[in-house]
Amino acid sequence: MNTFSEEAVVEFSPSMGAEDFSYFLLEKPGTYFKIGARNENDNTHFPHHHPRFDFDEIALIDTGKAFIAIVSKDMF
Repeated sequence: MNTFSEEAVVEFSPSMGAEDFSYFLLEKPGTYFKIGARNENDNTHFPHHHPRFDFDEIALIDTGKAFIAIVSKDMF
């Protein structure tokens, strides 16, 4: 089952956003990925935790699909 098209995958430069996650990977296999949630509405382009910050809620559905795809692949 291919949940996402290749156009939906964007490679990005490494960042320190998950530096602690590497310690978990010493104990258990895993991966770290980001789900884009940018809202294209110009009135919502604010940093996280800003009172006017908003995200595209479809990202929640996409995240669920990604996890289901991962689990389904491991189960079958």
